[in-house]
Amino acid sequence: MPQPPRDIRIKPVLNGWIVRVGCQEVVFTDARKMAAELVNYYENPGDVESRYQKDAVNRVAADDCAQVAAPCPPPMAAEAVSQLRRNDPLPQTR
Repeated sequence: MPQPPRDIRIKPVLNGWIVRVGCQEVVFTDARKMAAELVNYYENPGDVESRYQKDAVNRVAADDCAQVAAPCPPPMAAEAVSQLRRNDPLPQTR
């Protein structure tokens, strides 16, 4: 079974966007590139995650991961995500 996509949050900042996928963050300065990458991610989340991990600029050594942050939880089933969103809506932004 293919990996389902993780939760995605997009935060606009002064000169671009910070996209949080699961517990990882990626920065984009081009809206079209960001949109294209999000489409790629939804079509094949496992391959895109592997590519980003392989090409990471700021790697954290495996031994340091536990000290920096807890590991990413596994992706949630779509039904669970829908239930969480119904009970805890995200704040509306302009």
